[in-house]
Amino acid sequence: MNMKPKFKSISILIDNNNQIYGLIGDFLNFLSSHSFELEKLGLKVNFIFDSFNYKTSHDFDFNTIENSKIIKDILKIRDVCEKNKLNFYYFTPPIFYDSNFKKFSEIINILFKEGQKNYFISNFGFITLLEKILNLNKTNNDLNLIFSHNFNLANSMHIDVLKNSLNKRFNISEVVLSPELTLDELDDLSRNFYFKHDDKYSDKNNLNRYQTILSVYAYGYFPIITARVKYPDWDSCKADKKFIKDQKGYMFPVKKDYLGNTVILNSKKLNLIFDLDKLIKANINGFFIDTRFLELKEIKFIIENIINLLVLIIKLEQNNLKGLQAKKLQEEFEKIIKEISKSNYLKDFTKGHLYREVI
Repeated sequence: MNMKPKFKSISILIDNNNQIYGLIGDFLNFLSSHSFELEKLGLKVNFIFDSFNYKTSHDFDFNTIENSKIIKDILKIRDVCEKNKLNFYYFTPPIFYDSNFKKFSEIINILFKEGQKNYFISNFGFITLLEKILNLNKTNNDLNLIFSHNFNLANSMHIDVLKNSLNKRFNISEVVLSPELTLDELDDLSRNFYFKHDDKYSDKNNLNRYQTILSVYAYGYFPIITARVKYPDWDSCKADKKFIKDQKGYMFPVKKDYLGNTVILNSKKLNLIFDLDKLIKANINGFFIDTRFLELKEIKFIIENIINLLVLIIKLEQNNLKGLQAKKLQEEFEKIIKEISKSNYLKDFTKGHLYREVI
C-alpha cells in the first residue's frame, strides 16, 4: 500500500470582518474561473475566521458580549463561504481561560446545533469542550479538525497519537506542522506517517490516516508569543497596526485578541512560496496563509499566485507528464516564479528553518 492524501489545501486565516468581505468579493471571481479545474485537481480552499469587530481595549470583557451577536457574526460569514463552495472553519484561540469556558461552551453548543462541523484547534481544552458538546447532544457526528502550529507537531508518532485517540469522534483533516522543521525533516516525517508503518496500519480502521493533510505555515507573520501582557499605551494608540522594537532595532507586529491576550508576531514574513514544488515532493499537501498585518492587495496577490503555482504542480504530478508537455508546464511555473519575485511583497522575508536546523 502506497497511498497519499487525495486532496491538497490552502487554509487562509482571516482576522476581521471587513477583510474577509473585501477579499471574498474579488477573490470569488478568480475562484469561479478556476472552480472546475480546482475541483478536478482536488485542491480545497479553507477560510478560518479568527476575530470579531469588537473594541479590544484593556478593560474589554469578551464575556459581556451577547451570544446572539457572536453567533450572528460567525454564521453570516459561514454562509458567504458556503454559498461559494469555500470550507469555513471556526478559529479557537491558542489561549483561553477558565473564566471563558462557560461562554465558549454556550457558543460551540449553538454552533453545533447550527450545523457547524469544522474547527481550527489551537488548544487541547477545546477538544474536551467539543466532546462535552457531542455528549450533551447524544451524537457521534464527525467533526472536522485542523490542528494548528501551536501544537508544535514535529514527528509522526505525535500525529499518530492524536489520530488514534480522537478517531472515534473527530476527523483530523489537516495538521499544520512545526515551523522549526527543515525540508529534510518534513520529508522524513511524511514518509514515516504515510508509508513506513503500512503493515502495522493496514486494517480498514486506520486507513483514514491518508485523509489527513500534512501542512506548513507557508506565508505571513508567524506568531511567536501569545500572552496576557499589557502593551504600553495600547488604548491611546489610534493606529490599526502596532509594533514593538527590540534592542537590535527589529520591528515586531503586535495585535490584541478579543480575550485580552497580546499576540507578538515575527519581525519578518515567513515565505515558502518559492518552495512549493519541493514541499509537495516531500508529501506536504497543505499550505497555511496567515493574513494578519497584510494589506488586502497583498493577500489577493499571494493567494492567487499560490493557486496558480499549485495547479501547475498538481498537473505535473497527477498526469506524470514527460517530454514537451512537462517542459511547457515547468517553463510556465518558472515564469510565474520569476514574475512574482519582482513584487515588493516578496522582497524582505525569511524561509524560517526550511533549510537550516534549530541549533
